[in-house]
Amino acid sequence: MDNIPPSDETRLRAVIADLSARLEQAEAALRAAAAAQLKSDSLARRNERLESLAGRAGSIAHNFNNVFAPILLAVALLKEKVTDEKGARMLTVLELNAERGAALVRDVLALDPEEAAGQAGKPAPPRHDAPGRPDGK
Repeated sequence: MDNIPPSDETRLRAVIADLSARLEQAEAALRAAAAAQLKSDSLARRNERLESLAGRAGSIAHNFNNVFAPILLAVALLKEKVTDEKGARMLTVLELNAERGAALVRDVLALDPEEAAGQAGKPAPPRHDAPGRPDGK
């Protein structure tokens, strides 16, 4: 800048300073956009994993439901035939535990919004939180 008049040199320095500042702002905006994109991509991958996990949990829950339904049906049928007290207690324990298992299945299915919507309006069977035997032992 040896041959440039002082007024032009001052103007050029001002333009260079302005362009440098704008470049720094653009670089900062680019870094922020890249960081936001990384965060967004990470959240998208996390959501995909959670959706996959919810689908697997729903599948397992349905399989357990298929296990508990015949047990509860068999208990209901056997209650009509069993007359001794010990057998009736055993059936009650079996029924309570199968109902607890079925309630756990409902809880797992409720984690999936699509499943929860499908269960809307269906009354939940009573939950028996007492562990083990009906006589409390």
